[in-house]
Amino acid sequence: MKNTNKLVTYSLLAQINSKVGAFSKIEDVFKPLIKRSIHELNSKGINKGKDIFEIKKVVDELFGLDIPIPLLDQILRNIAQEINNQEQVFKLNKDGSFEMQKYIFSEVDEEMDIESKKIKLVEDLYDKYLLATNYKGEKISIVEFVDLNKLHLSSYFSSTKTPIGIEGDFNHEKYVSIANFLNDLKENPDMFKILRQVYLGSVLASYLEYDIENINIEMELLLDTSFLLGILNLKSEQAFHTCSKIWEIGKKMNFKFSILPITIEELRNLLEMISRNLDDTFIERYVDPESIYSACHRRNLNKTDLDRITSKIEKTLKEKFKFSVIGYDKNLRSASKINYPKIYKKYIDKGKSNFSALHDTCSEVYVIERRTKKVSSFIEAQAWFVIYGHNFSNKTKRNGYLPAAIRAEELVNILWLSNPMVKETFKSSEFASLGITRLISTTLSDSLPTSKVLRQLDNNIQKYSKQNITAEDCVLAASKIAEKRENEIIDLNLLAETNSGDFISKINEFAEEKRLEDQKWKDSIYKTVKDIQNEVNYEKIKVKQKEIDSELKDDVIGDNQNKISYLNKQNKLLEWFVSLLIIFIVSAFVFSFDSIAPTFKLFPNIKVKLLVVLLSVCLSLLIPLKKHRLTLLISAVLPIIMLIISIYK
Repeated sequence: MKNTNKLVTYSLLAQINSKVGAFSKIEDVFKPLIKRSIHELNSKGINKGKDIFEIKKVVDELFGLDIPIPLLDQILRNIAQEINNQEQVFKLNKDGSFEMQKYIFSEVDEEMDIESKKIKLVEDLYDKYLLATNYKGEKISIVEFVDLNKLHLSSYFSSTKTPIGIEGDFNHEKYVSIANFLNDLKENPDMFKILRQVYLGSVLASYLEYDIENINIEMELLLDTSFLLGILNLKSEQAFHTCSKIWEIGKKMNFKFSILPITIEELRNLLEMISRNLDDTFIERYVDPESIYSACHRRNLNKTDLDRITSKIEKTLKEKFKFSVIGYDKNLRSASKINYPKIYKKYIDKGKSNFSALHDTCSEVYVIERRTKKVSSFIEAQAWFVIYGHNFSNKTKRNGYLPAAIRAEELVNILWLSNPMVKETFKSSEFASLGITRLISTTLSDSLPTSKVLRQLDNNIQKYSKQNITAEDCVLAASKIAEKRENEIIDLNLLAETNSGDFISKINEFAEEKRLEDQKWKDSIYKTVKDIQNEVNYEKIKVKQKEIDSELKDDVIGDNQNKISYLNKQNKLLEWFVSLLIIFIVSAFVFSFDSIAPTFKLFPNIKVKLLVVLLSVCLSLLIPLKKHRLTLLISAVLPIIMLIISIYK
């Protein structure tokens, strides 16, 4: 239930974000959730409290958010200022106590209902997917998977040590099933929109641990080989877009983009190796969305095309992208290995070649020495080693200090959250699309066996299966193989060497297994998707109808108010006319009375006459001012009364 609440919250935050606009403060995104929490207290008959922590508990319970007290206090004061127009509806005292004088309405009830149904749809489909694929392992929830990005990201914002959930090595294998499910789901536009919203909401929620304002600082980005492959469109499409966005944003923010000569050397060596194996590689082309093989297949690049790109690589990076290639790094290579043996050993222990380990060590050392000191928050770091992919395999912080490296995806998230200009140029939908797709693709890529094991499998398939398995079945088998652990694929390669017939049977078995799973999955989700989407659409129609009814009601009220206003104006004119008429009659009576009845000394002198007229004016003016309706009667009969009195005398 808690995970479901969180997913609904993420989706709701994304919806609110689209309404508040790019240049609004991010805390405005959370304001409707706080109002909804106050509404919840209202509905329980609670209209006061000793501390805003009572509101925080409701926020945390309803939305699964651990909202900081200072931020909650700030939002509550904004709400009080907003709704306390003519009367004090919500009072927040200096000591944190609060009072509500009248009912505060929620703005997000209908949206919450709709988002809940959407999330239920996705969670139901996930359960059906696990059944269809006969999954027996640990079930990772959708929110756990999406929160990997949020947890990792938040460590760059806070000055604390690594958040709980990030310490230790990232176990890729247990996330493969959820990544495969979401990868299938994103083929459906409606479902992909839900995934986008959830991802965007998770990034917005990371703001709760954010302690930096608008980032506009001088920064140097040292680019890794993986980043250069991304911006050259030699990885996945999302890698190309993410790295291109960093380049675009960095130019606007005057960032410096740097490359070490050893990085260009590593890039050339890698592309030359890929070119030699391009025509003989099948498996990686289909199972690894982040591989150069996959990019060449997607872009229809052959060996000649790749060789041409390699021959012009340094010129392209300098002239097209204006990247700065640092002078020859011989001294850096020597110093890195000698002075920083722990960093070098770290990469060797990860299974990297001597040259690759030296490259990564040089890159880290360059950034460390450029910083001149250890840093604990993003704003302090004026240099970063920017990589793409490699998911969450490293600790983000050690003893409270940030590492030299940052993933391109995290850098985009930080810049998007911290700078309104970036939010304006990098639209939320595009940002979220790239983010969730990248999270899926890098998870699948990082979970694969080593390239060496996959190339060996490639060789075995081409050697033994050319005449015994169709191209379609080969693709299906590759997809199924991608879900296997490395030791299972090693066993499969050993089987090829010992019994080619059994190897071919196993490949065909994988293909058939994948075909049946896909069909079962499609059959099981079709009705569920249709039914629940209809229900969601019905809820949307109800909300829309409420909006229409409200608009019609407002129109009717508006028409009636216009009519009332018109009649009031007419009445006002009539009252002024009557008032002036009375003044005229009284004045005429007073000043002509002596000539009409000379024997009666009713108005002995001019002062008395003026006094009587003035009294009449004062009484008559009260009519249009609606002070007293009896004034009309008094003013009208005043001359008659005075006449009667004079006759009686």
